[in-house]
Amino acid sequence: MKMHSACRQLVDDFLILLQESEIYQQKAERAAVLRSAKEAVIRLHLQFARAGRGSATIALVGAGNVGKSTLLNALLGTDVALSRNGPCTSLPVEYGGGVSTRMIIFRSGAVPESVPCPTLDDLKFSLNEVTQEPGSSDRNRILRIRVDLKHPLLQRLTLVDTPGFGAAQREETGDPLHESVLIKYLENITCVLWVVLAEQGIGQREMLFWKKSFAPYCNDLVITGSEDWSVEDQRRFRRRFSRIFGRYPPRFHFVSGRRSDGIAPLRQRLIALADPEEVVRTTVSTVTHLARDLQNWRQHLNVQAVGRNDILWRPDSWTRFCERADEFGWRIGLIALLGGEDV
Repeated sequence: MKMHSACRQLVDDFLILLQESEIYQQKAERAAVLRSAKEAVIRLHLQFARAGRGSATIALVGAGNVGKSTLLNALLGTDVALSRNGPCTSLPVEYGGGVSTRMIIFRSGAVPESVPCPTLDDLKFSLNEVTQEPGSSDRNRILRIRVDLKHPLLQRLTLVDTPGFGAAQREETGDPLHESVLIKYLENITCVLWVVLAEQGIGQREMLFWKKSFAPYCNDLVITGSEDWSVEDQRRFRRRFSRIFGRYPPRFHFVSGRRSDGIAPLRQRLIALADPEEVVRTTVSTVTHLARDLQNWRQHLNVQAVGRNDILWRPDSWTRFCERADEFGWRIGLIALLGGEDV
């Protein structure tokens, strides 16, 4: 796909320009600003590398008992994920598209086992047996479970119900390895929907896990149990927690899995995350927004420079950036925003 390749090249070239100019820049304050922009583009680069492939694997991640399974059921409009009081999911369970309903069990050192499930009741019974049986040697060998469903939302999407913090562990030792197991699993997903409970908010433990495991791949925060909140309650929550994410906070989605409040817009967001053209548009828009921020900073430097002739961009890096092919016209817009003249 030409558009996808061109977008990836644009992000890569912008990253190189920032990296080389940061090293080249002798003024510490200016180098720090370039470093901040570079870190934002590195995050974007990591996200784009996992997206835009015509499909997406999106993991619902959060502490135990915050409503991930209930949310997944609401998104699919059917009761397929195990959901009851207390943590339900002790293994990653993937829900993807298929021509018929079945469960596939992936075990360490074994061929995947396919289990046909003629009805949803059969599926839930099989899931319950596999995920809840403690202590067996077979249970300890299971790496993940996939559920195939014929569902319009899952044509390009795989949704993953993941173990809550503190829920998944290897039974033979009892050691709380859930975090390392979950982090390992998240290495191969497209992105994360971070699910938090409205009345709990985001605690220090959750923030540490976010930073350690999925910060670069999470642009969406889903707040469950917010069905009784007013618009002002939502604003207050957003103001309180936006600042802890720094310059680029995630999107906030206020939903109720039990009453389906806010579910339709969240479905549309998921569809967009799996659409290659939408991924490209969002990426170019993000790069342009960052370039506009840098333009505002450059204008501030112009005011402060008072006639001094200080070069901002490393000259040969800037030349290479400008001379790259620009089939879709994105680069010329960035060049106009970033400017090449001395400051």
